[in-house]
Parts: sequence; structure tokens; C-alpha cells
Amino acid sequence: GDLTDKSVLDYFSNLAKKFVVVRGNMDHLPLPEYETLEIDEIKMGLIHGDQVYPRGNRSQLIKIAKKLNVDVLISGHTHSPDIYKEDVLLLNPGSATGVWGGGGGSLKPSFMVLNVEGSKIDVELYELEDVLKCTQDSFIF
Repeated sequence: GDLTDKSVLDYFSNLAKKFVVVRGNMDHLPLPEYETLEIDEIKMGLIHGDQVYPRGNRSQLIKIAKKLNVDVLISGHTHSPDIYKEDVLLLNPGSATGVWGGGGGSLKPSFMVLNVEGSKIDVELYELEDVLKCTQDSFIF
């Protein structure tokens, strides 16, 4: 979410065979509020994150994940990366540009790369500080 303009949506949609996007609070585009997809044996949900208050509230995100019946919920809106595993895996890649989000944010550009094989998901979180730093975690469902 928060693509804000159709030209940004068009640019990103040309980068991959399959491109999934949801509406953010800054979007005035005809985008869905949430998406679900299944990759191998893992069910994933995607929301922007402005559906919960305060931003990034994990218990509310877990409720949304359960309502969507997903193993992994990917959200944003906080502009700060987060990896949290309880009943479901919550992933927040942060902000690729590091912009401030009105309610805070790390101000460090960050993104995640997910590798899924069967019921295993490897998560790589990249954050740009003085150098690009990578944190890795693996989860099995």
C-alpha cells in the first residue's frame, strides 16, 4: 500500500510475473483491502496495516490473520520492520525508502525477501544503516 499513484503501481507491476498489492491509507486507487494467497503449503495474507490502532498492534494483527485463516500475515503502515511469531507469523518489511510514516518509523530503508519451500519459510530482513545488514529467520508450519 501507499503507492499513491497509478504510475507507481504500473512500474512495480512490470517487475514481476505476479504482483500482489493492497490499498494503503494514502492510496486513492481501486485496490483491495486485503489479499490472500497460498505458496506451496503456506497460506499468506497481505494487508496494509492501517486497519489496526495503535500502529502495528500485534494482537489485532493476529486476530486479522485468524479471520483470514492464514499462517503468515504481511503488513506495513508502521514504517518499521518487525518479525513476530506466536499463533501466526507476522511480518512487516518496514519501508523500502525509509520514509517517516506520520506515526513514527525507523527512518532506515528496509525490505524482506521470503523463500518458501513446502511448509518452511525463510525470512531475510535487510536494513540499510551504514551498510546493508541482513537478519535471517526460518519458520516451519
